[in-house]
Order: sequence, then C-alpha cells, then structure tokens
Amino acid sequence: MKLQPILYFFLTAATCSCSCSDEQAFHSSEQPEIPSAPVVPEGSYFADSLEYTPEKQRQTLTDIQRGYFRFFYEDYQKDSKMALIGTERPAINVALAGSGYAATAIPVAVERGWISRKEGAQRFLDMCTFLNRAERYHGAWSHWMNGKTGAGSPFNPKQQSAGDLVETAFMMMGLFVCSEYFNSEDATEVQARALVTKFHNEIDWNFYTNGEKTLYWAWDKNMGFAPLKISGPCEALPAYLLALSAPKELAITEDVYTNGWRGKNFFNKGRTAYGYTFELGNEEKGGPLFTTQHPFLWINPFIYQDNYADYWEFCTNHALINRQYCLNDAPKEYLYDERNWGLSACYGPEPLGYKGRSPGEGRDDGTICATGAMGAITVTPFYAQQVINSLYETPRMKGTYGITDAYNTSLGWADSRYLSISVMPLVSIIENYRSGLIWRLALQSEPIRKGLEMAGFRASGYTEGFCQNPVNLQTGAADLIVHPDTENYRIRYWSDTASANIHFTLRCGDTVRKVIPDAISKGLNTLLLPYKQWSKRAYSLNMYKDNKLTDTLNIHLR
Repeated sequence: MKLQPILYFFLTAATCSCSCSDEQAFHSSEQPEIPSAPVVPEGSYFADSLEYTPEKQRQTLTDIQRGYFRFFYEDYQKDSKMALIGTERPAINVALAGSGYAATAIPVAVERGWISRKEGAQRFLDMCTFLNRAERYHGAWSHWMNGKTGAGSPFNPKQQSAGDLVETAFMMMGLFVCSEYFNSEDATEVQARALVTKFHNEIDWNFYTNGEKTLYWAWDKNMGFAPLKISGPCEALPAYLLALSAPKELAITEDVYTNGWRGKNFFNKGRTAYGYTFELGNEEKGGPLFTTQHPFLWINPFIYQDNYADYWEFCTNHALINRQYCLNDAPKEYLYDERNWGLSACYGPEPLGYKGRSPGEGRDDGTICATGAMGAITVTPFYAQQVINSLYETPRMKGTYGITDAYNTSLGWADSRYLSISVMPLVSIIENYRSGLIWRLALQSEPIRKGLEMAGFRASGYTEGFCQNPVNLQTGAADLIVHPDTENYRIRYWSDTASANIHFTLRCGDTVRKVIPDAISKGLNTLLLPYKQWSKRAYSLNMYKDNKLTDTLNIHLR
C-alpha cells in the first residue's frame, strides 16, 4: 500500500558542534552584528541541574515504565490474560480500557528487553482469543468483563449488560498497534492479526448512532442506549476515528463526526487561560489531564492540525494551564508547588473517593493524580520530570509496581493502590517521549490513519521560526531538559525551504556564540545542543536566515 504524505512528516534533527559553556567565546567572520533582542542575564548555574542528568532520567523513567508494565504482565487476570481493573479490586473482573492500554505497551516491553518477542506475541494472541469468545454487543465489548466467562460485568447499577463504545475503541487502538509491531509470518503473530481484522469487521459503529448524527457511549441489551452522547473534545476521540474508517456497512458518515464530535460548544475562538490559547471544549481551564493524554498516546500531536486546533498546542496548553492553576490559583492549604501538581482522574481519601479532578472550585479537593503531571512528559518534559523526581524519591508513594495512584498532602493521605487505566498508559506515553515508538506504529495502521484523514487532520504547518517549544508565559522562557537517551537539548523550528541558509546565535550575558545546523529540511526541524557542551543557564536564542533575524526564543537549559 502506498503510504499517505503524512507518514513522511517527521521531525528532522539538525545537530551542532559549538557550545556556550565556560570556554573561550566562539567568533566567526560570518557572524553578523547582533540586533537589539531580549537580553537574558547570565546569572549562575541552575541549582537543580544535577537532578536532570541523562543517566538519572534514564534510570527513573525505565523503572517507572517497567514497574507499571509488571502490573499487567505479572498481576493479570489468569483466565483471560487481560488487565485487572486495579489492585484491591476483584481478581475475576478485567478492564477493557486498561487492557487496551496494556496491549499498546507490549511492543514497548519487547523493545526494552523486559520480555521476548515470542512472549509478547503470545500475550497479544491470548488477549485476542479471550476477546473473541467474550460477550459482545453489536461488536462492542463491555466496560468490565468476567475474565473467566467473558460475560459483561456491571459497571454501575443502571448498566448491567452493555457494550461500551469508547473503551472498545481504546482496546482496538491497542490491538492495531500490536498488529503493526507483530507483523511477521510467525504462526502466533498471523493468528493474532487475523483476529484483530475479524473484530474490525464486526464492530457496528453505525448502530451506536441510534439513528442520530452522533455516537452514543453505551448500549444495554435490556435497557437500550444509555443517555450519554459522545461529544468532544474528550478522551473519546479514537471512537470517532475508528467509526469513520470502519468497513462501509458498519461506519458512520462524516456528518455524524461533524455534528456529534464537533458540537456547538466544541470551538471557542479566541479563548485563553493564563494567556495560553485554549479554544476547544466547554472547560475554560481544561478538564482532567487524562482527557488529552490518553487519546494522544496513539495520535502524535506534534504532527497534526485541523481547522480548529494545533493539537500540539492544545495538549501542551492543557498541561500548562493545569500547572498554572495549581501553582497560583488553587487554595493555598492544598500545598501545591512545582513538584506537586497534576489534576486528573484518580482515587482520593474517603469520603472524597474516585473522581475526575480539574482546575476550579468544586472540581479540586487537594488530591493530586500521580500520573497527571507524569503524563505531560511528551509536551512539557521539564515540568513533568520535576514531579516525577519528587514522587520517585518519596517513600510513601512507592509500592510493588512503583509510584502509586494519588496523594493529598493537605490531608496527609497517600494511596497504596494501582488502577490500570491510570498506570498502563504511562508505559507508552513515556516511550513516546523517549523514542516515539507507539506514535510510529499507530501511524502505520490503516484504520487509524484513514480515520484521521477522514476527520480532517492534516500535517502541521507554521510560519518560519521557532515552534512547538513550551514557553512559560510567566517567565517568558522555555524550560528545556536534556533528552535522556539522545543526551541533547532539543529546540524545534520551522523552515519554509530545505537547505536554507539558517544559523543560530545564543546570547549568555555578554557572550554570543554561533551554531550552524548540519542539515535543514523543509518543515519541522530540531536544533540539537549536546548536553555536555552547554552550561545549565539562561540564554537568548536567535534564528537567522540569510543573515537576517527571523525569530527569538528565550530558553533555560536545566
């Protein structure tokens, strides 16, 4: 099959060989006179820079990923090989969405060497075999299932035996990712892929419209459709994408997507919070963080825009707004700070219990979801790593599988439980930050790619200059952390032409140094600054094209 143009839209890394450290200043006859630009005081080294060395990050992130994968691979439901709902939950019931996230993580475990390819393929097949015999409702599976019999388990008193379309979509996204990874002619892999194709050809997405221009979340065989329509933006985006790309007789029409997902409150032009553009949805400061983190663990927000949003900006600003609220607007008695933020769905102390938490009165009770800030690592790496390091080094937050679900400092409470829908996505989210593996596999899947195209997603485009760097509007600078595996700082920029005459200068106090990229592609590029060659300080970074200043970005190398 010929791949669509979007498959070739990847970030090109342009490296450099010059440093702005304590060495003698670099000068060149090619360096132009520096025009007036924001001056960042040289100051001292960032005191916390040693917390974010590549070695320490690699160890911490690998421990978190591997611990959460162990929750699924070692503490699974024994009959179905599916993911349990959580610790301290009945060992007979399995979670459909948690299993979808777990399936997505299997290729990560193989690539990282925690299990063999043969073991990963067998678990993929085992899950498919169970799903093939499990009870289905017009092709969809239940939110929870009895792992022994495959029968639907009640999610709530009103939903006794029902198909859950959104969680079915999450399960299919995980299975599609596995199908792309386990792509050999080995009998186990062939058999598993055949079952995934079978499921794809049996889920009746159109049935779940109930004859209307929208999708319904659930259908009960005794009670009919639950009074819950799926509208965006929320975590349910994969349901609409797969419904669009399904076989024709089972698919929805594009007007169902337009009217159902993009309803009347979908787009709020010009809306901002704390200065950050946030135009999608009813929530001015965003809902729980998982609503952007979970769907975009399969969909790469760095490469997609549509007529309504730049999805990198949408996901990034959601995290920045959540953090800004916690640091400045939340009640002071909650004791939030730079290492304690992240409002999402999680357990809470009694009587607060489990719920989705988000910025705003009545929605925030002082309970932090441990995976909330951690899940922002793809879009705000430094701010996420601040929280990760703190949690990783806090004994009361450590359990059998690593960092536990939630805590409430103001009430002196820390959870001891794990919930599959919270921890399993983190294996893949962190891997996307480190290698982009899941994003690449998902983009290779025809149903996922076709759904994105039919929904109007297209390759991102920018004006020439810096882009996709998370600027803290309170400081006016982007806080950058070294990538743990490549050991480079990464700054993204856009070039209108390939092989353009572009160079950069970094001002550090009165010292200015010039950096020339090795290669430049048309579109998104990444300027790489080697970790060991740069002081951990504040800089003013200037981009020049044909010796004319194009753009300026203030950066903090942490």
